[in-house]
Amino acid sequence: MPKKLDKKLATMQIQVEDSDDELEKPYGEEAGEEDSSMLEMISMLQEYQKRKASKTSARATAFQNKKQAIYAEARKNADATVTEGVAYIEHYKKTIIEIKAREASEEQQMRELSTISTSFDDPVEATFSLFALMFDELSHKRATDINEACGTIEKHSADRQLSRRRLIRDAKSRMEEQLEEQRVATDASALIKHYKSLLLS
Repeated sequence: MPKKLDKKLATMQIQVEDSDDELEKPYGEEAGEEDSSMLEMISMLQEYQKRKASKTSARATAFQNKKQAIYAEARKNADATVTEGVAYIEHYKKTIIEIKAREASEEQQMRELSTISTSFDDPVEATFSLFALMFDELSHKRATDINEACGTIEKHSADRQLSRRRLIRDAKSRMEEQLEEQRVATDASALIKHYKSLLLS
């Protein structure tokens, strides 16, 4: 209901309360009618106040219920969040412990490997020293062999040149002989054909 109507009804109620003494005095039929109208209006005002109070109380109750439901949901969500957070922290604590244990195991393995490699240092150095001597001997021998081969090649260079020239000359001579034989064969074939033509004519 509008606020202006509330103020008007409240003013009327005050006026009615102020005139309670006058209403108690008898004025005949008109006074009775006015008294009845005033009582009816007072009853209406009281009913309106009751309804208004009832609506206000219902709204307040609904608001309180809604507020309590929101608080309950918030507490529930907070509890769930705390539970998840604790589980998350415990999981990562376990993961960190496993990583540290693995790192310790790897460090132990590295120390063992370092000890093993150190124990092999002297034998490896001795082996390398033997191979170094052998490589030196082989390199000197190989160098000597290469030098001797180069000397032999240079020494026989003239012989190789003469042999090359002789081979070229022999090849040329054989080619000329083959050409001559081919020419003779061609001439003989032509001569035979000529004789055949003479005999047939």
